[in-house]
Amino acid sequence: MIKIEKVNKYFNRRRKNQIHIINNTSLEFGDKGLVAILGQSGSGKTTLLNAIGGLDKVNKGKIYINGQRITGKRAYTVDKIRNLNIGYIFQDYKLIENMSVFDNVALSLQMIGIKNKREIEKRVYYVLEAVNMYRYRNRPAGMLSGGEKQRVAIARAIVKNPSIVIADEPTGNLDSKNSLEIMNIIKAISKEKLVIVVTHEVDLAKFYATRIVEVQDGKVVKDYENEIKESLEYRLDNKIYLKDFKNIENINKDKLNIDIYSEENSEKIDIKLVIKNGNIFIQAENTKIETVDENSAIELVDGHYKKIDKSIYEKYKYNLDEVIDKKYKLKYGSVYGFFKSIKVGFNRILNYTVLKKILLLGFLASSMFVMYSISNIAGTINIKESDYAKIDKNYLQVEIAKVDVDDFLNYEKLKEVDYILPRRWKSKF
Repeated sequence: MIKIEKVNKYFNRRRKNQIHIINNTSLEFGDKGLVAILGQSGSGKTTLLNAIGGLDKVNKGKIYINGQRITGKRAYTVDKIRNLNIGYIFQDYKLIENMSVFDNVALSLQMIGIKNKREIEKRVYYVLEAVNMYRYRNRPAGMLSGGEKQRVAIARAIVKNPSIVIADEPTGNLDSKNSLEIMNIIKAISKEKLVIVVTHEVDLAKFYATRIVEVQDGKVVKDYENEIKESLEYRLDNKIYLKDFKNIENINKDKLNIDIYSEENSEKIDIKLVIKNGNIFIQAENTKIETVDENSAIELVDGHYKKIDKSIYEKYKYNLDEVIDKKYKLKYGSVYGFFKSIKVGFNRILNYTVLKKILLLGFLASSMFVMYSISNIAGTINIKESDYAKIDKNYLQVEIAKVDVDDFLNYEKLKEVDYILPRRWKSKF
């Protein structure tokens, strides 16, 4: 549950270009459901989401997460409340690219104090199955596509079983196919959790969200329960519906059978088709050619386009409560300590290529030489008198072959002399 009371936030406060980005906003969210925050760019919707999640501080007002106030608290306290209660999904994923999918997701569990390997594996495998990313569990995150990265980001957010999930433009960098799949997963999560999504896609929000909050110039202008549409007019970029074409022709001659689908007023196309040794070669003048096979992202659908209905997300299921062992008490803590950082650093070096390792050794040797040179130069500058003085400078040593007693007594009476210590001098000859 989230409660916001008269929250205000300014950018460039008390300056000529001051912006009142959250303007006296009060909201309350329940324990479950999908809430969509809509608004134009610059309306304040992302700032409001970050304030709810404790990522941005507000200038005035109160915010409560499951009864715990996060406004006016120390950064450590806010981080603790957020990590134990909220899962955050970012638009740009925020994955550690050189770490595997499994380790990226497991990192979230380590932050809440779960160290048991079996429990970590059980939870991570479940959420990766839920987002259809289990088969990529050992793949480095940097080798994934945008849609795959967002699935991993969702898995990381939900693996700790938070009561609240916050998503900032989760489909902003995705194509239409991946956008739908991500929203289907988010919808399934919202059956058991509170999910708050910032999005600019109004049609998707009205098809998936149970509640819609519209923001304009930092103010909530509309807040209403959404009557979810039975269907969605949403064409997928990767699907071509063949029966929607007006011009359909067929060429059937000897061993060649070709179906041609084209739009109205299409220009004439000159094509050379060659079949040799089971391979097909196509040449077309001034025309881009793309092959559609089992590995292609494009799909040819032998039918008409149909609107999307609720069945697209109702088949998705998610309930981590059935999997987790509740004996583990959640405790917020830092993931990286001194020894952990050293271990991660060495593991990263081990994954370097041979050339990188050689270069690293060269840089290490160079740095040691530079440090040795600097220390020598510093040694020549910082010289102490004790390094070269063999006698105390406050004493004057005078060597005289022979001195009378009267002369010695006269020397003692001089004002410049405090006292004289006689010493017997021996000739070396």
